[in-house]
Amino acid sequence: MHVEHEASFICKQKHTFDFAKQGHLYLLTGQKRKPSHYNTSLFEARQQIIMESGLFDRFHAKMRKLLAGTTGTVVDLGCGEGSHSKSIVNEEATVAIGLDIAKEGIVQAAKSYEGILWLVGDLAYSPFKAHSMDVILTILSPSNYKEYKRLLAPGGNVVKVVPQREYLQELRTFFYAGQEKETYSNEETISLFKQHFRETTIKTITYSAMIKKSDLPALLKMTPLTWKAQNERKIAFLDQDVMDVTIDFAVLIGKEPRIH
Repeated sequence: MHVEHEASFICKQKHTFDFAKQGHLYLLTGQKRKPSHYNTSLFEARQQIIMESGLFDRFHAKMRKLLAGTTGTVVDLGCGEGSHSKSIVNEEATVAIGLDIAKEGIVQAAKSYEGILWLVGDLAYSPFKAHSMDVILTILSPSNYKEYKRLLAPGGNVVKVVPQREYLQELRTFFYAGQEKETYSNEETISLFKQHFRETTIKTITYSAMIKKSDLPALLKMTPLTWKAQNERKIAFLDQDVMDVTIDFAVLIGKEPRIH
């Protein structure tokens, strides 16, 4: 694709995609349905927690250090409202792109953050040409390894952030003590990632941070962990004054994709 008159994109089939007034492009074709929870309210809650509560500040700092010196094109697949993208992608990147299937998230991103091209699209059928991405970033989002391999440029990296067992453990214990949901394992996810790359590196980021009472409603709303929680437990959760919350991530870095 290329930009024409700074107002639209034209693909090689001569289809034209106009920028929305918020500054994003809508590139989905056909009927795509997303879970009803992924709405404007959820993305506003995520933005509040990610950018204002301080919960993710140390994560962002470590990720910026990890990606320091990155040049070329960086794409965040499954970027949501773009808060992680904006906080992590270094200015050295020649082009920064955020893509998500949820229009509400991309609208929020485009209204909030400049300097990144925001696209509504399906990460399994992305609009990018083959071998055009120097870094593919995926944070707490699904993976499509076939598409990763198509997009990754020679010498490029896939950087996938996945939760570890202690991620938001305080919420798991509060809402699901004694139930299956109280525990989590990422072993299958990591094993699958390793199967697709000849070279893999795993780094961990673990710490805890205090969340103040005014941020608890947004924390409750932003995570799928609470979507099926009992209402009385939600009320009790919001009645707390402060809460310590654990961040526990594995950062998976893959190079040299295996061709199956």
